[in-house]
Amino acid sequence: MSVEKQLWVYGKLLRSYMYGLMVVVLQAFMQQSSAAMAKAKDSPASTLHGFLARCFPNSRKAPKGLPQVDPMEKISERACRVLAFNPGPHTLQGTNTYLIGAGASKILIDTGEELTSQTYLAFLFDAVFPLTKTESLSAILLTHGHFDHLGGVQTILKECKRRGLPKPAVYKHKVANGKYETDEFAYSNISDGQVFQADEKSTLRAVFSPGHTDDHMAFILEVSTLFDCCVSDGLSLTLSCLSVGG
Repeated sequence: MSVEKQLWVYGKLLRSYMYGLMVVVLQAFMQQSSAAMAKAKDSPASTLHGFLARCFPNSRKAPKGLPQVDPMEKISERACRVLAFNPGPHTLQGTNTYLIGAGASKILIDTGEELTSQTYLAFLFDAVFPLTKTESLSAILLTHGHFDHLGGVQTILKECKRRGLPKPAVYKHKVANGKYETDEFAYSNISDGQVFQADEKSTLRAVFSPGHTDDHMAFILEVSTLFDCCVSDGLSLTLSCLSVGG
């Protein structure tokens, strides 16, 4: 067989192999996407974003033109914003999470996502905790069921156990036949108007605010009966902070 004939045969075999590989990858993609949508009951766009984020984590960047956001910001004496290190078209500079309270045990609002949970975890426990004099978490409150807000729950619970810290209770609003229920971890329901005590002088009041999702909750931080700030979805946060001291 001539060299040209051999090269032609090898080329045909290589093309067949590459075609078969593409089919296998496409089938795996479709199966995982279908399973994810069936489990999360989420929109195709959101599920696809999550799938691609997991397949290509290094390609995730904040959209151009957005201002730089510090990974940690002290909003008030009892509210600290912590970035979840998950930039992207859906999350922009990254999901915002919040550490609430002035005592050694604080409440965490939202947890970022599973993909970047290790980076977030190290920053939260090893940098933010010492700076805010935090020793443990008393509770985790979830604003809603999108993966970039509740995906880090299990990782945080495991880290608390590994460090010998008390296990924080997890709360999320439950909606009958809702789109964003999860069985990946146990959690208690958040009712409209429910109150969570961060410390003796800091109280969070839950406000049912559907729209972004059917299970969405906002939280008003009340300090000694004075309004401090309103913490809502990490993407569309509205703050009206007052300096109330203490």
